[in-house]
Amino acid sequence: MPDQPGEDVPSYFFESLDFSVTDRKLQAFFAEFSARSKESKRHQHNGAELVYVLKGRLTLSIAGSDFVLDEGDAIHFDAAHRTATGATTRPPAQPS
Repeated sequence: MPDQPGEDVPSYFFESLDFSVTDRKLQAFFAEFSARSKESKRHQHNGAELVYVLKGRLTLSIAGSDFVLDEGDAIHFDAAHRTATGATTRPPAQPS
């Protein structure tokens, strides 16, 4: 699914990996960021996020600080901070 339905070029596409699990303590998603997509809208929510980059390069802005993650990199952070993401190189970045 696109992050913002109806957008000409979504910032990313994502898929729930645990949608059928009830009373889950953790939510798992697979996301793909196209090299031609724009940075996602800044967002925040309760809980924590763990991002692991399978392929490509991903720029992650957390509370005003930018981090560039390459293939094999991971980051864990408090999701209450305003966050935005975007792919920076081809092939598409695929964090999980």
